[in-house]
Amino acid sequence: MNTPISHLEYPRWLDRRWRGAIIASALLMAAPAGRAMAEPYNPYNFPADQVARIGDVCQSVIGVQPGESHYVRCVVSLTGSLHNLSRGQDLAQARQGCLRQGLEPETPALSECVLHTAQATPLPAWASPTAPSNVSKASDTGEARPFKSYFYASPRDVHRRVEESCAQLGFDPRSDAFARCTASLRASLFAADNPMN
Repeated sequence: MNTPISHLEYPRWLDRRWRGAIIASALLMAAPAGRAMAEPYNPYNFPADQVARIGDVCQSVIGVQPGESHYVRCVVSLTGSLHNLSRGQDLAQARQGCLRQGLEPETPALSECVLHTAQATPLPAWASPTAPSNVSKASDTGEARPFKSYFYASPRDVHRRVEESCAQLGFDPRSDAFARCTASLRASLFAADNPMN
């Protein structure tokens, strides 16, 4: 009669060997994943300098650091806003081109032309405004001072930083895209401040 052997009946050296093998396997498997996670967030294939600029704005303007959940949410939000801005510009340019070809407005032919033209257009590089500064203006003295960490900023200061972030990435403060950028970033930071348990 075969009786199952409990793990307590295995020799101790076998347990140590398996523990070591399991740990070594986990480390080997985690190494490529760790490298992949270290890659910058770039689902829309922006040029590297644009991706770096988004991270710089999150650090120098919002006041969050890589590795923090607030930083991740800031980068994801601003990347999505820039993609939407670029996509809207592509669609508008494609529509103008298709109308110049003589296609009639509000027709399936125009819609298909706009879609195919916009898809064929590479992502434009946005204009590089002045480099993000690591200072904010003190309202009472008018002197420049370094940005404090996000975690020590007042709600009013965070509101200003959010607007400054979108402006530094080229969003026109008078545009709907600017309003969407700031709303998205505020919502992302709020979600990081209030994680669901």
